[in-house]
Amino acid sequence: MLGIKTFLKRNFNKHFFYPYVWEPMLDRRVKALRQKKVITVAFVAMDVAMWKYQGLYDLLRQDKRFRIYVVISPSVKFSRDQQIRDAQRMRDYFKQHSMPFVDWDIEHGAKPTDIKKTLNPDILFYTQPGQKVFTTVHSFQHFRDKLVCYTPYGFYMHKSPYQYNRPFTRMAWKLYYHTETHKRLAEQHADNRGRNVVVSGYPAYDQYADRNFEDTWKIKDRRVKRIVWAPHFTIAGAMLKGSQARSHFLTMAEPMLRLAQKYEGKIQIAFKPHPRLLTELYRHPDWGKQRADAYYEQWQNLSNGQLETGLFVDLFHFSDALIHDSSSFVIDYVFFKKPEFFICDDLGSFISESDDISRMIYRSVYYGTTEHEITAFIDNVVIGGNDPFKETREHILKQYLLPPNGRTASENIYADLCKELF
Repeated sequence: MLGIKTFLKRNFNKHFFYPYVWEPMLDRRVKALRQKKVITVAFVAMDVAMWKYQGLYDLLRQDKRFRIYVVISPSVKFSRDQQIRDAQRMRDYFKQHSMPFVDWDIEHGAKPTDIKKTLNPDILFYTQPGQKVFTTVHSFQHFRDKLVCYTPYGFYMHKSPYQYNRPFTRMAWKLYYHTETHKRLAEQHADNRGRNVVVSGYPAYDQYADRNFEDTWKIKDRRVKRIVWAPHFTIAGAMLKGSQARSHFLTMAEPMLRLAQKYEGKIQIAFKPHPRLLTELYRHPDWGKQRADAYYEQWQNLSNGQLETGLFVDLFHFSDALIHDSSSFVIDYVFFKKPEFFICDDLGSFISESDDISRMIYRSVYYGTTEHEITAFIDNVVIGGNDPFKETREHILKQYLLPPNGRTASENIYADLCKELF
């Protein structure tokens, strides 16, 4: 039950602060922007793997009414080594796509650029809603006088009130959520009753459905089946508030290597860890930097294995199956119409905590926690081709997951921005 202070505060926010103070203030900012000839937009990027704004970026770049920048801002929650790696991967990606960016020379101890003083952006897009994810001068709290937007980089699956009622989601000008289900949950749980939510569809789908894919797999022979192993970062002691993922990396690290070696010539496995897993392994008392780096290198050097730390779209597109314990990938992989094995001991607990769409999808995945169960999945489903859940997954994709209005998610976001600003 809510304490009396929390109850009074939430009712004050719902019935007074947001409708009569905060939202009119946002409206005044929008009206002021309508007088400008060019509106400056900054995308605060944390990691290449979480970059889902490419479609929207390209649309805004073609519109002369917008001036667009990307801000390189690796998470302050990550180790310094990982911050450096993430920053370099972002530089490489943005240069490759001819995208101007504001750099952060973190390698040489430079302070991050205060973009409020240099760019003075009118609108900012974030890839994460956390309060302490970004450095102070890139945090949303530094831009309370600007218009802040967000679309989740992963597909929201569980119905936790915390997910929909954070400080970020309450102050944001626009939250571009994926489905009507997410909008209803925001209306139910958020102090502002989800009035800043627009249903756009899932921006990641734009990348999954419309691009030139590159086969990044090591072995090109398609008779050798391709499996992605994607462990989450929430190992022991690393659980986040509101997180549903329960990583099994510590118990599956060695078995997955054994399976790759056992099935050499029949399968290849791409190790696709969550970007934060390496940082958590560095901190873990039984692992540390030396062991973690050596483990990652093992996958890189394996004859039928590989290490993937960047974008996963090409990898997923040319794969045959996914083994993972990351909740967001449960939905993502449905878009690729391939079978997946979800590592968990109690699927019922995930189903009970999930929204309507996610419950249907959890019931269409294979699951278990043992090496024997994964072996059965590889033999029967991946190699044997027996996939009884295939039609169910494809029905869910067509019925619930495709973006609305006959447009891509990026086009829906772009159309909403233009409607509001011009």
